[in-house]
Amino acid sequence: MGNCFSCFKVPPVPPPAAESSTDPASCKPLQEASDQEDGDVDGGMLHRQVSEKQQRSSEMVQSNGNKGLSGLLGEGVASRTFCRIPLGGRSGSDKRSDTASANNNSLLPVRSVSDSKINALFEQYKDGAEDAILADGIERLCNDLCVRPDEFCVLVLAWRFEAEQMCCFTRQEFITGCKTIKVESIKGMQSRLPELCREVQQDGELFKKLYRFTFKFGLDPDQRILPADMAICLWRLVFSQNEPHIMHRWLQFLEQHPHVRGIPRDTWNMFLNFVETVGDDLSSYDDAEAWPSLFDDFVEFENDQLKGGCRRWVGILSWCRPRREWKLLTAKILNSEAERLQFRTNSGGFNTSGRNHCRTSQAMRLFLSLSAILCAASAQQFGFYGQPAGPAVRPLTQTSGFGPAPSGRAASPIQQMASWTYLNFDGVDPKRTVPENGVFTGIQVTPDRIFLTLPRSRDGVPATLTWLPNTGVPVDNQPLLPFPDWSWQQGHLDNCSGLVSVFRSRIDSCGRLWALDSGVLTPLDGSPVNACPPRLVAFDLKTGLAIRSVTFPPQVLRERSLLTTLSLDEEYSSISNCENMFVYISDTSAPGLIIYDLGRDLTWRFEHQSLMPDPQQATYTIAGESFNLEDGVVGMTISNLGHERMLYYHPLAGRALYAVSTNALRNPGIPSLPVIKVGDKTSQGAGLFADAHGEIYFSPLSETAIASWNPNTGLQRIMAVDPERLQFISDITVDQQGSLWFVSNRFQAYFNRNYNPRGTNLRVMRIPYAANGAQFNGFNAPPLDPFSFYNNRFIRDTKNSTAVL
Repeated sequence: MGNCFSCFKVPPVPPPAAESSTDPASCKPLQEASDQEDGDVDGGMLHRQVSEKQQRSSEMVQSNGNKGLSGLLGEGVASRTFCRIPLGGRSGSDKRSDTASANNNSLLPVRSVSDSKINALFEQYKDGAEDAILADGIERLCNDLCVRPDEFCVLVLAWRFEAEQMCCFTRQEFITGCKTIKVESIKGMQSRLPELCREVQQDGELFKKLYRFTFKFGLDPDQRILPADMAICLWRLVFSQNEPHIMHRWLQFLEQHPHVRGIPRDTWNMFLNFVETVGDDLSSYDDAEAWPSLFDDFVEFENDQLKGGCRRWVGILSWCRPRREWKLLTAKILNSEAERLQFRTNSGGFNTSGRNHCRTSQAMRLFLSLSAILCAASAQQFGFYGQPAGPAVRPLTQTSGFGPAPSGRAASPIQQMASWTYLNFDGVDPKRTVPENGVFTGIQVTPDRIFLTLPRSRDGVPATLTWLPNTGVPVDNQPLLPFPDWSWQQGHLDNCSGLVSVFRSRIDSCGRLWALDSGVLTPLDGSPVNACPPRLVAFDLKTGLAIRSVTFPPQVLRERSLLTTLSLDEEYSSISNCENMFVYISDTSAPGLIIYDLGRDLTWRFEHQSLMPDPQQATYTIAGESFNLEDGVVGMTISNLGHERMLYYHPLAGRALYAVSTNALRNPGIPSLPVIKVGDKTSQGAGLFADAHGEIYFSPLSETAIASWNPNTGLQRIMAVDPERLQFISDITVDQQGSLWFVSNRFQAYFNRNYNPRGTNLRVMRIPYAANGAQFNGFNAPPLDPFSFYNNRFIRDTKNSTAVL
């Protein structure tokens, strides 16, 4: 049947008498009752928004099965189309129980209506080919009701009818809806509509249900995010009878920030609470509450507009990494003004909260001057403005080696923060676990928590996404806690609402933890079970609530797909838009790259020979123990090569390191990927991570070491070597202070079922950022043959001589 906009076509400037095929006198009561509903939406503006969206959609690949506007509009429709009131499709279990409740609780006149009359009324507008009222029929229905399709009362009618599809009333919806509102004729519907509108306007609970329905109403089938221009249209429509004072400024903010391309459900729903809470002047806004980040950005934007350029000063200081001395000076110099400034060190930045005011007082000018001095001192110490490049370590040069360290050398930079013989869990019956089957493969770190992912590669692993407190104090055999709770750890064949098997997670700059659920159980036991469809789940770190769940369409998956690693591309995301992000996902067992466009809710897949395993490199030898595993692409990270933003990656079974432009990955229509081979590593590896300055950290497995490489300068550095503690580094990350964190799991022993029952098998470690700029001179490790590292080089650079593959 498809979706259509033709029911929203109206004459450009119709004369009053031509608005309906019904007698004009019969339209008068509804017109008088709905005078307040006219002029609620500017037709010209809405037409322009739809036309722009239609033009953009022609370049879109709808891999998730969502339909773009270009596929919904008929020929010649755009020039006469108002912004749609989309009757967003739903099915089965998602039936609008909230609407039904509203219908049952309404104070409606109790009288019987005739099924035969309702059926006859339905037949007047029914489509000739299908048993439903489609676009043309709805247009005629609106004409006979003397209303425009873009009026508030039509939205209310669709809500009362529990409409399931855009521009479509099925026979069941129409008959049930007419019975609910007790009408059986056009005149009865005309007289009932104003009353229905008044009920919604006077009853806050009814309006809340209508408001939530409107979000679903605006979605295409299989869509989960409302396009921003559609959200603007629907906000204007649903609030047309009682517009909040901040509505105009809110919509202006969205229109002035085109990077905000989508509105998630939680943002839409909480906007109603937002307008009721913050007041007309935003004075009641509290950024400590768990508002969506878009609201924080809006308030900050509004205060910046009012206060005139405060952010320009903040922008000057944002080039510097904030230091503890800044806070101390601020407290001494600004006194009460220090309380009005909020220092945030996320990603090494410096800014103020949305509620704070910038004053050009003498104290503030003094503060800025002293801050500039500290900024310059910090820049000189770090060598550049911005975040530190990472832990300060010994540079690896042709003259440095692994021979005996000089006397008085520094201790190993590695700090072991947690260790286990076997993983154990808080609040779990030991009979339900097989302790030696637990192994973590991923790590993420916040100031207060350490997140560890445990894939269910074998039976007996009670939790797959866990955490422990980040206290800075080393712990041994500490029980792991489930994140966000135990209910999310129950994913299996009969329950796909929970997490099945998570290999890795990543935290974005908006405070969301993204967990990549492979959906596959026991892949190492020789009989992998595809328990549930793979998906990507985002959790709000403040509340622990799941705020996004993306199930990948079968078109981008293969029979043997095993999704293991994700990389977040936030190049175009900003403080005002957390949705403008791409996620790159590795399919390790059926090698490929899956690209997810968060802003447009689209997914596509690329395949390339460089993603495949090298059978000659499928045997790994670590600490004298070998195993064989022919896995494809695993390690992935994003860094710049010159001015080009690149995704670096490597298969587990392989020594080669490859790169491909993220611009190419974001283009689903590109005929082939422009992959380059940038180097050969000394041995295979799993974890790969780049810091804010493009320094790439990795771990050659055979050398049991951590190293870094800068693809722009060619500088390579040995971070640490430890044949005991650095056995199979599976994941690497950098925290907000620039410290390097990583996990080792002795995977060779795990694979061979040879964990030491009396020793340490699993570790969480870090190399702290050396704030004083001191270099580590040596390591507590046996001397190693320098030639095992390509003459002290972990990567043999080939990027200048290798053509695009």
